[in-house]
Amino acid sequence: MQIRVLSFISITLMLVNVAMGQVSHKKKLPSISYTNVISCFPELKNSNMEFEVDLAILKKTIDSKYPTMKSTMRYRKVIYDDYKSQTEDAHAENSGITKSSLKKRLTLSLTHLKKGLPEYKMSVETLSDNMTGEMVSIPKAHENNPSKELIKSYLINTKIEEDESFWVDTKPNKVELSYKMNNESLIELDLSHVSQKKQIKCERKKDRGVLCLCLKK
Repeated sequence: MQIRVLSFISITLMLVNVAMGQVSHKKKLPSISYTNVISCFPELKNSNMEFEVDLAILKKTIDSKYPTMKSTMRYRKVIYDDYKSQTEDAHAENSGITKSSLKKRLTLSLTHLKKGLPEYKMSVETLSDNMTGEMVSIPKAHENNPSKELIKSYLINTKIEEDESFWVDTKPNKVELSYKMNNESLIELDLSHVSQKKQIKCERKKDRGVLCLCLKK
């Protein structure tokens, strides 16, 4: 009788172990965001994104499948603390200027495309505590199509908090990619195929990772 009980216990334990092994080896399902991406664009399959979409990897995958014909920056906004102005404005204690007025925003905005070439206008603002901007006078020669060297001169001896830019890439077969960057990291990505009426929209959410949607008409 004792032998039969021991045999029953052994068989039961064996079955439990087998069942647990099957559960532990159960295949992990792809993330919803990745499923949405390949639902719209099956050619973007990439095992490196199967369980967590990475916008940098996604963009590289898109660029490999759809080479960029033309890339245009629509705008750039740089928020920074301007330490150069701190000494310049030190005498203005009674003018209402406070330490927060040293925070500035430099903006490059696309005005129009001239023979396919982008033209930009630059502006500079001081920012209050609630991020309300007040225009700063800059030389007229600096406003239109400033060079990279000129832009850098405004940002020397400053502490950059945010450097946001928005780009649009034209690709073959009526495919267009737009994306937003902040401090050199991708934070949003939008890929659309005009003729096939489909689109993916991805955004990196704080503490939630990258969320992607597939939109079809």
